[in-house]
Amino acid sequence: MMINVFRGLVGLAVASVLVCSHTPAAFGQTTYSGDAYDVGAAIDVTAVVSVTATVNNVGPLPPTGGSSSSTLVNANLTGLLTTGIVTASTSGAGGIAQSVATVDNLSILPLSTIALTASVVTANSEAISGSAFGSSTITGLVFAGNAITVTGAPNQIVFATDILGQNIAELIINQQIPVTIGTDNQITVNALDLELLGGAGSIGSGDVIISSAESNLTPGVSGSGGAGTPEPSTFAYVVCLGVASTVVLRRRRRA
Repeated sequence: MMINVFRGLVGLAVASVLVCSHTPAAFGQTTYSGDAYDVGAAIDVTAVVSVTATVNNVGPLPPTGGSSSSTLVNANLTGLLTTGIVTASTSGAGGIAQSVATVDNLSILPLSTIALTASVVTANSEAISGSAFGSSTITGLVFAGNAITVTGAPNQIVFATDILGQNIAELIINQQIPVTIGTDNQITVNALDLELLGGAGSIGSGDVIISSAESNLTPGVSGSGGAGTPEPSTFAYVVCLGVASTVVLRRRRRA
């Protein structure tokens, strides 16, 4: 009987060693997500153009992180907009997820009553453990014939009206959309979001997003319990050492 008990304990010890040595290395690993593009359009301008397109999209990042970037000489969409050089990049490493998109020399619907121009339009987003934040840099902005002062505040809104004073277009400047679910921290920043509101006096419907940057980070789990609760790998080693000690004691008593 003692021989059988001894053999059983040895088997448990071996099993515990295997559990210890094969605890997943990925436990507690931070995961990343990121995306950036320079132009996103889903718009129908009456008797002028109908466009659904995304230009210079460099995402999404894989969960393990990494980086991706692209530069184009322009992001022109015939009948809708023209640009100069456009760049986009996204990355995730070292506990930081970052994305940037920049459009130079922007011109949207230049012959319309809601014409929009800007010298530089940049969106930035960043996510770290516990928070996500972003910003936009916009210079030389003119919308519907008016020079616009960019305040830097999130979600600044400017309207364009028809001759009757009705709103026909809405421009959201430095649009920020944060999302936090548990430990998952995400933010999307659209430097400019121009929406045609439809209706009797409007020139069309849909919207155009200029310079979009999205970053997402989920920090690794440090433990499954409260304070003082061992992580699974630590717990496995404790079991391993306990069983091995029992085997040694049994063997000594047998001798």
